[in-house]
Amino acid sequence: MNFPDILDFEDRMDEASIFISTEGHPRHREAYSTLMDFSTMDEFLINQKNNYSFSDWKYLEEHFRYLGYLSPMNNLVSFKIRDIILDSWEM
Repeated sequence: MNFPDILDFEDRMDEASIFISTEGHPRHREAYSTLMDFSTMDEFLINQKNNYSFSDWKYLEEHFRYLGYLSPMNNLVSFKIRDIILDSWEM
């Protein structure tokens, strides 16, 4: 996992319209008063699961957790990766 891979993952999240304004318009995850559409995020992660290895998912989870000081949405992304992907990974 490298920085361009992380940017690609972030772009895919943006394309899936996971982050929305209070009026329902697409937003950047770090914009003020952004909301996460949890069902869209769950569906996105399930669809992306096989595109990344377990170690890639761990890296993504850590990346967003470390960015948590910028926006609560980063912490939520980290949590959802742990909840949907990492905790259910079959070794």
